[in-house]
Amino acid sequence: MKKNNFYKIRYCTFLMMFISFVSASAVTLPTGGILVNQPDLKVEVSSQGTTYTAFNEVETMYKISNTGDQNSTGLITLTVNIRAEKGSFTYTLPAGWSLQSKTDMSYIFVSNNIIAVNTSDTITINYISNGGMNKSNQASFSAKLNNGSGGESNFDNNMGSVTLDRIKN
Repeated sequence: MKKNNFYKIRYCTFLMMFISFVSASAVTLPTGGILVNQPDLKVEVSSQGTTYTAFNEVETMYKISNTGDQNSTGLITLTVNIRAEKGSFTYTLPAGWSLQSKTDMSYIFVSNNIIAVNTSDTITINYISNGGMNKSNQASFSAKLNNGSGGESNFDNNMGSVTLDRIKN
């Protein structure tokens, strides 16, 4: 009987130590149920205002932040799509980022930068409408991080967008 109690006490002690270790660690539980630390990249899209006019520049920003508990690793790919009337575009990239491809009003930017925990990189795109109107009289700027970018596996925060109303001038 004493031998059984000894093993029960050892098992309970081990179990309590394991629970203490797990609760003290910074861990996340992904869908698979495996304990891991990982990066979590998210994209936020913003602009300098809520409206735009023809022939005047409007600035849009695409902020890629790491809200996880590990630095990002590997290739990060951001696709930006713009729905607006024809116009001209310029962009400013942080160090380590490059334009991989451009088709009409879609841009794909890539980087192998390490985005540390609680830091971010911001891409800026400036747009000037050539005039004319589009069907909605709006310009929509959207961005999506490719799933798995930077080694992350939370895809719920990988998209963002902003819509600006066109004012006649």
